[in-house]
Amino acid sequence: MILNTKDYIHEINEKLKNKLSEINKNIKLTLIRIGSNKSAISFEKSIIKEAEKIGIEVISKVFDSKVSENEVLSYINKNNDDEYVQGILVFVPIDSDLNQKKILNSISIHKDVDGLNSLSKLKLFSSNDYVNTPTTALSTFEYLRSLTDLEGKDVLIINRSEIIGKPLALMLINEGATVQIAHSKTKNLYEKISKSDIVISAIGKAKIIDTNNFKENAIVIDLGYDVKENKIFGDFNSEFYDEINIKFLPSIGGIGRINANMILRNVIRNGENNGK
Repeated sequence: MILNTKDYIHEINEKLKNKLSEINKNIKLTLIRIGSNKSAISFEKSIIKEAEKIGIEVISKVFDSKVSENEVLSYINKNNDDEYVQGILVFVPIDSDLNQKKILNSISIHKDVDGLNSLSKLKLFSSNDYVNTPTTALSTFEYLRSLTDLEGKDVLIINRSEIIGKPLALMLINEGATVQIAHSKTKNLYEKISKSDIVISAIGKAKIIDTNNFKENAIVIDLGYDVKENKIFGDFNSEFYDEINIKFLPSIGGIGRINANMILRNVIRNGENNGK
């Protein structure tokens, strides 16, 4: 079975509309883009589009790539102090020579809806509200929870980064799953894949995983993204996946479509807590 996220996104949006109506507050999200990175522009448009559907006001600030660090930090601090701004997101990678880590760490942890502040990453170890969690990891986790009970599941994550593999593993462990983290050079990778109830890959190399040998009824999620000859590919060579007994979510039209909605969910949750 080939999955898609269209119905799930609609369900999230309806819940967010209802929640926003319940808290009855003016909630704003500030988006900050430095330079003209194409993926950042695409994500920015997606967030603005989904925010309009839900009713969240978006302030979109674009800086030239030659902007000074002080100017960016000053703008972030201004939004940190604005009681009506419940979320701040700086698009990465920053298309500039500025210190990206310093800029991300200047975002108040109470408004860091993308979970990229260093303190937000530490918070994941002591809290399970997941408001300050890297977006792709959070979207994957929540989508999996909508598909199955995670307790007791054997999960293989083929990614070890701080923004996908590690936070996703921790959230899954908190749900009672048994998690292995692997990478493209892991020995016996296909054997591990064949024994896992859930397989998630975010290597970012076109069709690098070339196997049809999955556990019966396995859930397989492709987070990979690679462009070859102007075509987008995921990590899995999935040509025949509709003919085998698995649930496969491809990279195109997959988790990436949920990310904007998870950002907005975090903004509303911050609004419930007054962003303080």
